[in-house]
Amino acid sequence: QVLVHWASSKVKKLEEDDKSVLDAIVEKLKSIPGISYAEIASTAYKYGRSKLATRLLDFEPRAADQVPLLISMEQDELALKKAIESGDTDLMYLVLLHIKRTKNVQQFINTISRQPEALDMFISYCKEQEPDLLPELYAAPGQENRALSYKFYTSFQQSNVVEQIASFEKIAASLPKEQVFEKSVAQEQAALLSLQRSLDNTLADSNVKFVGLTVSQTLHHLIVLGANKQVQKVRETFQVPDNRYWWIKIKALASIPAWDQLFQFSKHKKSPVGLAPFAEVCLEADEINEAVKYIPNIS
Repeated sequence: QVLVHWASSKVKKLEEDDKSVLDAIVEKLKSIPGISYAEIASTAYKYGRSKLATRLLDFEPRAADQVPLLISMEQDELALKKAIESGDTDLMYLVLLHIKRTKNVQQFINTISRQPEALDMFISYCKEQEPDLLPELYAAPGQENRALSYKFYTSFQQSNVVEQIASFEKIAASLPKEQVFEKSVAQEQAALLSLQRSLDNTLADSNVKFVGLTVSQTLHHLIVLGANKQVQKVRETFQVPDNRYWWIKIKALASIPAWDQLFQFSKHKKSPVGLAPFAEVCLEADEINEAVKYIPNIS
């Protein structure tokens, strides 16, 4: 404490330049453990020596002492950097929430977007606490993929299927032609929801709600319902590969169960997935007699 008092007196001597004071203090204290550089830096700041205070804090080993003082010195970005380096999430949140409270939204986003770890942390916070801020956060440079993911997410959260379809169509229309994959995904999702909406209307007595299912799940239920025309439409619209379709149909027929239909399907044409899947679904249902129809021909 005596040495801290000496160093604090040293920074009060305004006639000495910052470098000389810093060098003298560091030289005298460098071998002394437990010295509070934060206390010395606080004195320097009170005497109008903010640059010296900032440099003194570089020697403060305790982030919990370093960060709050940097905040009080209005060194927000440096405080955030030190909090991140410390790995202390409580300190990081302390700085983030302070910056959010003292700056406007755009200044806040500009500040944290320069610190990727801080941006990641605040996005996680907003997902739980302030989802309304997410669109502005995702507008930050380098967040294009996240922004698109968020648009897909919010499209699924629309209150009804008509709004969902419109939202995905809007995403597809907004994407440049270079983003072929993303554009295709948005278009296909809009098409799937539109088709599922139609299925929910035409097959209303089936007790199956199609909206929200995947293509594979949609096919599965249609096969179980025997809606062959609609099955073919889904296959063609979404270009379902033969391998995938055969797996879906095998499992769907087994779930009914419709063993005769399954056997006839196996003889329909050469199976692109072989005969092992046919035997497997039979064995899973303990239908040994059905399984033996396929086992001799499994290659």
